[in-house]
Amino acid sequence: MRDYNNQALAYVYFEDEPGRQSATKLLSKDEARRIAVNIVKLPELLRWAVQQGVAGTHFGKSQLYQLLSAIEQSEPGLFGV
Repeated sequence: MRDYNNQALAYVYFEDEPGRQSATKLLSKDEARRIAVNIVKLPELLRWAVQQGVAGTHFGKSQLYQLLSAIEQSEPGLFGV
């Protein structure tokens, strides 16, 4: 995944072959795609949370978990998992 300036943001690896996938503990192609799609949604989700008053513009790990929980409760299925 790359940003607007073509900077690599994340690599999500997968394995198509079920035997190798199990042995290497890699994601399936569909699992990797779902994770990549959700990573792309993060800026939009954070903007939504700030607008809804669920979170401020700066927060730590525990606030992130609270934020994601609040978003999932407000928008069920938003994360696609």
